Amino acid sequence: MRVPRTLAITPPRPGPWIAELEILAKAGVDGVLVRILEDRHRLQDVIAATVGFPVRMLRWVDDGDGQRAADHGLGLHLPDRDWPPLDRASGGLRSASCHDRQRVQDAAAAGFDFVTLAPIFAPGSKPGDRRPTLGLAGLSAAVGPLPVVALGGLSVQAASGMRDAGAAGVASITAFFGPDGVRAHNAAAIVAVMQGGR
Repeated sequence: MRVPRTLAITPPRPGPWIAELEILAKAGVDGVLVRILEDRHRLQDVIAATVGFPVRMLRWVDDGDGQRAADHGLGLHLPDRDWPPLDRASGGLRSASCHDRQRVQDAAAAGFDFVTLAPIFAPGSKPGDRRPTLGLAGLSAAVGPLPVVALGGLSVQAASGMRDAGAAGVASITAFFGPDGVRAHNAAAIVAVMQGGR
């Protein structure tokens, strides 16, 4: 099992970034979570563009996504709600969204490989989000039963704090994708931090 140190979560809507995914892989981003919520007819295009990433995940949106993930050799990421029993026959990593320490423990008991934990800091992709943030102390408290990939408010400076608080990896939409495409320079700096640099 390989937990991504840097997980790029795709924007929910297909756009010009699809053709630029390879740039993030070349910058060292080792994971991608395909999160297409709109225009799902473009899902095949997005999946095809992820071949350069060692860890490839598909966010569960509907009942067909388990089979789609299996058909394309992707892991499956489930949102934070009642999780169905995990189907291991198709292989691939299984991850879950969590929002507190208890849900991380629940995910461990359910057999997930890793979790994304959010929001550590205010997420750039949800400017109106009013949920309380967990901060580095909340992240540190949740680390333990499973590898935790920290999500929310990712920047180069935040990546360092998240890593030092015990995160196995970091994830983001806005740190890796901007309105005009991918943010390769930012991605490379975050990758360097997660590989042990400052």
